[in-house]
Amino acid sequence: MKAILFAALIAFTNAKGSTDAELKMAEHLAKVGVVTVGDLLEGEPAAITSKLDHRRVNSETVRLWQRQAEWVCRVPEIRGHDAQFLVACGYETVEELSGVDSQELFEAVITMVDSKQGRRILRGGKKPDLAEIVDWINFANQSRELKAA
Repeated sequence: MKAILFAALIAFTNAKGSTDAELKMAEHLAKVGVVTVGDLLEGEPAAITSKLDHRRVNSETVRLWQRQAEWVCRVPEIRGHDAQFLVACGYETVEELSGVDSQELFEAVITMVDSKQGRRILRGGKKPDLAEIVDWINFANQSRELKAA
């Protein structure tokens, strides 16, 4: 799975498909050698940022992309926007979700969804409900090692 093209990961994991901006960013990343998810995950954020030289991308942005990609690679059924919400709520690794109260996570996610950033991530899609949040936790409990993804 780590060898999947980054652009394909974006397209297949987003609820509404890829935006032109996401696909253009995948093209920019490919030009600097970040072609696969493995390239992204194994890259040093500062080095990728330096090579990319894009005014809207800094090392923190790349680090967030890496965390989101890891979620999608490791957790069955987790989509790109699910991973974006989880990372935005502070759950950067699958292991951090272990033992989390579903109601607590639901409240954090809904607060994020209702923010400007959350609305941008959701892009008019359906807000997650408590049942979906419970699924995320259950899916995380079935996670696989990254090398096996």
